Amino acid sequence: MKKIFGCTLTAMGFMAGTALAGNLDSPALPSSATSAMPTITGIYNQLATGAPAQTRTGAFTEPIAAPASSSRTLAEVLTKVPTADNINGARPSDVSAGKNYWSLRTDSTWGLQAGTSLSAKVPKTGQATCYDASGATISCSNTGQDGALKPGVAWPNPRFTDNGNGTVTDNLTSLIWLKNANCTATVGEIPKSLGTLTWTNALTWSNNLASGACGLNDNSVAGNWRLPSRAELISLVSLEYTSPALTNTAGTTQWSNNNPFSTVQSNYYWSSSTSIANKSNAWGVDFNDGSVTSNNAKINSNYIWPVRGGN
Repeated sequence: MKKIFGCTLTAMGFMAGTALAGNLDSPALPSSATSAMPTITGIYNQLATGAPAQTRTGAFTEPIAAPASSSRTLAEVLTKVPTADNINGARPSDVSAGKNYWSLRTDSTWGLQAGTSLSAKVPKTGQATCYDASGATISCSNTGQDGALKPGVAWPNPRFTDNGNGTVTDNLTSLIWLKNANCTATVGEIPKSLGTLTWTNALTWSNNLASGACGLNDNSVAGNWRLPSRAELISLVSLEYTSPALTNTAGTTQWSNNNPFSTVQSNYYWSSSTSIANKSNAWGVDFNDGSVTSNNAKINSNYIWPVRGGN
């Protein structure tokens, strides 16, 4: 077994450059638990899923039988080794600054690289239909309208993923949203039976949201959730639809209840962003038509849609 394992690592080291180079000797005598090294199956699983390869916890014992049929072959392990791609592979300028990724370096060795991109890509609005000045639907040909050009980053398909734990992930922004867009539970000692809250209470309610409330079973704790910024809230809008201005899970037709969100209101939702022109107001998004306004006094009550992630 030791010879087979050594051959595996040698072959992988040759394929992956210096990334896997190192001393292949056992770190201790066989009688010591610290002599344990990953199995071929463990190496395969780590390359395939990222889960750390497990090792035995006791002293080495001589095998009394051949490897089980579940063992992986060297050929299977090598299928998980990254393939060099100098055409479509990621470059530092493709990855956000401050984020690391595994890629082929300029010296043809594999390893961690740091992203350098500082750009923010603007997504599509979702509008795919064109209209004339009276509001009648027309052909989009040569109109120069949003529905004709569809500028921006394309939406993924599916646009959303229902995580089955009371949350929905937006695959365009990676933000995680509360599935229930109008939860009426009391959170942080703030009752919400009518669905709407003042801006200050909306902030507190969102910050105190945690697993166990509003259908959440995601192990989140108070402080994980928050009221979204104006930009984050706008990112949900699809300008192709009204009442509400929101798409379905796939991103191909209009939202319907539980596809993927539930109880979405065609009304104003608070953002966490204050209006600089009038600091007693805050920005909100009207999900009836996707319009954005700052003419909302913070003492007024609007709906709230908590989010987490994005940092």
